[in-house]
Amino acid sequence: MLLCLGDLLEANASCSLEENGELHLYFQDESDILYGEDNKVVVSAGETALSESDAVKWLQAH
Repeated sequence: MLLCLGDLLEANASCSLEENGELHLYFQDESDILYGEDNKVVVSAGETALSESDAVKWLQAH
């Protein structure tokens, strides 16, 4: 996966690499995206509805 840091700055998000090499993206509404092995993507909405979360909106735009 190619990730542009400008896209994260625009979304006001942050990222980290987990110990196992998975990429974890964090958004202000407490939603997040975890890119795992075999291109598996896990989205957590935090306290908002999944379809309205910043994580889902970011995925749809990118």
